[in-house]
Amino acid sequence: MEETALTKTDTAPQEAEEDEAIKLARLATEINTIKEQTRAAVKNATLEIGKRLTEAKAVVPHGGWGYWLQQNVDYSERTAQLIMSVWERFGSGQTKLFGKEPDAALVAKLNRSQLVALMSIKDEEECMNFMEEHKGDLADMSKRELEKAIKERDEAKRGLDKWRQEADLANEAAQNAIDKSDKLRQKLDSLQEDHEAEIEDLRKRLKEAEEAPIDVMPTDESETVKELREKIAALEKERDARTTAEKAFARHFENIKGEYAAMRQEIAPLRLSEWRNEHEIG
Repeated sequence: MEETALTKTDTAPQEAEEDEAIKLARLATEINTIKEQTRAAVKNATLEIGKRLTEAKAVVPHGGWGYWLQQNVDYSERTAQLIMSVWERFGSGQTKLFGKEPDAALVAKLNRSQLVALMSIKDEEECMNFMEEHKGDLADMSKRELEKAIKERDEAKRGLDKWRQEADLANEAAQNAIDKSDKLRQKLDSLQEDHEAEIEDLRKRLKEAEEAPIDVMPTDESETVKELREKIAALEKERDARTTAEKAFARHFENIKGEYAAMRQEIAPLRLSEWRNEHEIG
């Protein structure tokens, strides 16, 4: 009898502790359920309000939208526009001809603050891409975490845009240098043609002077022939020197163009990949 009484007395506190544990678990479940219901209710209310604001704006006479909001629903135009934008992007359910559509299952997990934060990504296509990249953890992000991720994304995008602009400017400068070199090459070719034409003209004059009859040759003709030969020799020497320099220039120029083109092909993806890794862009 005494053993039975002791057993009952010992188990009573344990049963009380178990009852308290069950109660705390139940209360936690109820609190989280209410939180989830509230989250969903606030989000759904925002979407429904956005839908009705959109319908109202289509009816309100032009110029009277701000006054109607103030008198009837106590919204500023900015707040109303934000709510309508949230509805149009995440709740309208309209099928797009182009671009991505929001993931309905993912949107269902988000709260009002998260949807509003996502609206800071103005471009809808970029917003959809951001949601896809963060699909695994987006629903669990706090408002602050989400805003931070979006800010980092915006800073990274600005950095990438700046890098692309700098790369474009560098490519443009290099291309301008190549164009100027091409024009210089064309000018050198033109000078070479003029040079050859001058030599040919002097040779023609020399031949005429050499073939002229002795009895009609002027007394200073021998000096003329001598001068023509000297001019031709000087021009040919200058031409040979210029031709050698032009060939060297052409060789180096073609090498530089080829090396630049190869360098641009190789370094662009490497620099972009390095930049993406540095800023953790997917």
